[in-house]
Amino acid sequence: MYGLVNTFCCYFYKILKNFPIKHIDNAIQRMLLSAIMNDVQAKIVLLEEKGWTLAAIADELDVSHNTVEKWKAGDRQPANSKATFVMMDNL
Repeated sequence: MYGLVNTFCCYFYKILKNFPIKHIDNAIQRMLLSAIMNDVQAKIVLLEEKGWTLAAIADELDVSHNTVEKWKAGDRQPANSKATFVMMDNL
């Protein structure tokens, strides 16, 4: 069941990410994304919008870029999600 939900969330995220901005307000887009993503995933997306690469985020958090990719995809969660979120909040 989790795999199906995760697949749907990733598919929905891709649709929202590519949806023309003139059709949907940025605030609404972020709200919808946060509803289907966990805090870490949403923060990674926001950092990417600010120009951060997954490799740069990984360097700052002292993890591999593959780890950040898995967090973004929802395949894995950080061992301490709150601490990771706080660290990303300071980037």
